[in-house]
Amino acid sequence: MMPSLENDFGTLAAEPTGAVELAAVVPARRGGRALRIPLVAALLVLVSAIALPLMVVLYVSAAAVQQNALDLLRQSTEGFLRVAGTRVDLHLRPVTEQSSYITSLIESGRIDPADQDDFGKFLIGAQAALPQVHDLAFLYADYHLLRVNRERHSVVLRDWTGDADARAIVEEASASAKPYWGEFFYVPASGATLLNYRTPVRRNGQFLGVLIAAVSVATLSDFLSHAATRYADHAYILDGADLVVAHANLVNGTSGLSRAQPLPTLRQVGDPVLAQIWSGTSNSGIALGLAAEFGGRAVTIGEETYLFVHRTISGYGPRPWIAGTYVPLSSIRPQLQRTRWILALGLLILLSATAGVTLLSHSLARPVRQFALASEAIRRMDFANAPLVARSMFRELDASARAFNAMLTGMREAAAYLPRNLVRRLMTPDAAAAPLSQERTVTVLFTDIGHFTTMAEGLPPAEVAAFLNAHFSLLAGCIDAEGGVIDKFIGDSVMAFWGGLEPDPRHAERALGAALRIAATIRTDNERRRKLGLDPVHLRIGLHSGQATAGNIGAPGRVNFTLVGDTVNVAQKVETLGRTVGSDEDDVTILLSDATNSLLGEGLEAFSLGHHLVSGRASSIEIFRIVV
Repeated sequence: MMPSLENDFGTLAAEPTGAVELAAVVPARRGGRALRIPLVAALLVLVSAIALPLMVVLYVSAAAVQQNALDLLRQSTEGFLRVAGTRVDLHLRPVTEQSSYITSLIESGRIDPADQDDFGKFLIGAQAALPQVHDLAFLYADYHLLRVNRERHSVVLRDWTGDADARAIVEEASASAKPYWGEFFYVPASGATLLNYRTPVRRNGQFLGVLIAAVSVATLSDFLSHAATRYADHAYILDGADLVVAHANLVNGTSGLSRAQPLPTLRQVGDPVLAQIWSGTSNSGIALGLAAEFGGRAVTIGEETYLFVHRTISGYGPRPWIAGTYVPLSSIRPQLQRTRWILALGLLILLSATAGVTLLSHSLARPVRQFALASEAIRRMDFANAPLVARSMFRELDASARAFNAMLTGMREAAAYLPRNLVRRLMTPDAAAAPLSQERTVTVLFTDIGHFTTMAEGLPPAEVAAFLNAHFSLLAGCIDAEGGVIDKFIGDSVMAFWGGLEPDPRHAERALGAALRIAATIRTDNERRRKLGLDPVHLRIGLHSGQATAGNIGAPGRVNFTLVGDTVNVAQKVETLGRTVGSDEDDVTILLSDATNSLLGEGLEAFSLGHHLVSGRASSIEIFRIVV
């Protein structure tokens, strides 16, 4: 009588752990119904407990800050700067309109600049309507200048032929098709800085000269010094980033100006704060909340932080002007201090709510973490190590845990019926879009136990099943290690393939690798069996490569992903040839077809057994045996 096959391989039919673990985690219900609090209700209570007081605190804080600080700062500064922009426009627009009117009279022939006496009298009258115009002049194309002075009410004609500035003005104006604002220039005699508006004059296409309206910028500083708002105390208008057009300190003029420098720099105005508008330390932590047309920055100078707000005024020179003002943060500090007690109260409420959230989060986080760990294990198809989820006091989490645990138990049982690599393939995002069946180049492996019928004869079915389960476990580990797919178990045989799920250029190499792993594993196990006085296992392995149809084969509702075709049949016949070429002294006999052997690299210890006929084929194939 043969020894027990179950004892040969050890106790292999152990009780599944899933049911035991599930019973331990999910105890049977006793007595009354356990309390399950709806998660939505708990979260609503939590959110309400935190949100309602915080909403009150935030509302009061926002209202106080906006009303006392932002409104005071934004509305006053923005309103003042809008008025400043309007004032500049009202101050300079009449100049452009009057210049356009004078030009139209010249171009129409109603006024002739060549008649200098009449033209000079006309310019005196035109200047009377423009109090902001300091000088009104006409620079002829031949570089003679006819100028009208407001203070002396006189007309002066000068020859500027040798003046480089006059030549530059004529050349620039003759090349311009429309009026434009020129650079600032300084008049040493009056100590005034003037902005000039230049209008090219043509008649019948001929350039006659350029009409120049010189406007004093002193009135802009006067406007800033008399503005009826506290935020105008530090107002300014800049030409570019460094030159000051208007400032309250410039009402009485400034020293150090010249024709080369008609405008004072930031440091010449006598305003130490404005001098550091661009060089001071920027404080980005203060949000100004300005309208889109305004810019600003917070600058810390010494112990004080100043809020600079400005807007751009374009169209009055080669560079845009910057009209702005600055406010020390200490001026709005009283409004900000009103919110301190509110913030303290909000902090107290927040700390209390945080403590409650912390306690409740522990109850919620535990099952969520368990769900995550179990889901990750399922993603790896490690069903045996996927933990069951503990029950929860929250109704929804408890129902999810029970459903998840039941699903996991079922997956553990079902995993034994499906090839692991096939399941991984089906879990990929593009699996649904793959064709049902397609032609593949594959390598098929068949194994068979020699004299198994004799070994199993007369043994109880349970012992035979235990032996086969242990044997197939050894083979499955070797096949999985080489990325193969176990197609089916046929009695004591195994069919596996490579390259069927997706193209694999190394399908033959991987299949041979699995065969060599199996051979080494069987030899090691046979040594153990011989030491125990047990009969060794004699295994035949056959491999063949070729084309096969890979896909879902079966009936609706019950399909099997498998290979069909002549390649499968030949692989099985190659394995069967091991009965005639092998011996009972060999633990493992590995045979290859010439198709598989041709796909393997050099260095393989294989020798030809010649050509053999296989049933179902008219032509013979060459068989190779691997030395193991």
